[in-house]
Parts: sequence; structure tokens; C-alpha cells
Amino acid sequence: MSYPPPQDPYQPPRSGPPYPPQLPPAVRGPAPVQPHGTPPTLWNGRPVSGQPMSPVPPYAPSPLPVAVSPGAQPPMSMPALFSMILGIIGVVTSCCSLGIPSIAAVVLGHVALPSTNRKERGGHGMAVAGLVMGYIMVAPAIIFTLWFGFGMFLSAIGAATTPPTPTPSGP
Repeated sequence: MSYPPPQDPYQPPRSGPPYPPQLPPAVRGPAPVQPHGTPPTLWNGRPVSGQPMSPVPPYAPSPLPVAVSPGAQPPMSMPALFSMILGIIGVVTSCCSLGIPSIAAVVLGHVALPSTNRKERGGHGMAVAGLVMGYIMVAPAIIFTLWFGFGMFLSAIGAATTPPTPTPSGP
């Protein structure tokens, strides 16, 4: 079985309508006239054959406001951003911050979720990241804080109930 040779992509198709489609002369208007009666030419110096040359029409004002475009993203949710930042701070400083940044990350993450779920604000992923990091670090921070507080309490009780040891006096 033999196949026909491929068509040269730089040549117009052999059959079918001409490419590019040509408008009838009544629609495309009279041919433009160059100064001194010379035919119009392309940038490479070849004459234009049958294609109309017309001035570019001015742009019409856009029917939509400039700030609203179809592909625009909604503005960023600041509680979502701060939730993520405080979640990172809570992870990094979990041993000495007593869980305060992590608790703030959880609160701000829950504040940001409704607006990001309704697509009014962007940053849904940041809100979820702040919630995850916050919840992961809140439990160890609470355990550490209770352990530290219990140790301080026992130390204070031990110091209050232990009789003072006598200091030896000179020789």
C-alpha cells in the first residue's frame, strides 16, 4: 500500500477554497493607492496581490471595568496568610513559645476558611496549611506547658516543705 506524498506546508492547499479567504470587491472596498501611483508593497518589497490594505480601526472602549477581567484571581485573604505564617513560627519555636503562635494560627485559619471556600478571597491552601501546622503543634505545646507547670509546682512545694540544712560553722 502506498501513500500519497505529503503536501508542502508552505504552499496553499491543492483543493478547496483559497487561503486566506478573499472577500468580494464590493465588501473589501477599493484598492488603496500609494503615493506616486506605485502599487502597495509588503515589508519585504513584494507587491501585494489582491489583499486589501485598510487603516487599523481605533479600539473601542472595553465594556468591562479594567479591574475585573475574566482570568483575574480574587484578592488574598490576610487571615489565611497570617495563619500560615504563625503556623510556621509555631513549628519552629514550639519548644519555647508555649503554643501561642499555634493557637493563633488555628484561630486565624478558621476565620479565613469561609471566605476562601466561597471564592471571595484567595489563599485557601494557606489557611489549610496554617490549620494543619497549628493543630499539629498545639497538642505537644499543651503537654509541654502542663509538664513544665507541674514541674514548677512540684519544685515550689518541695522547697517549701524541706527543712533548711544547717550550714557548718567555722573550725
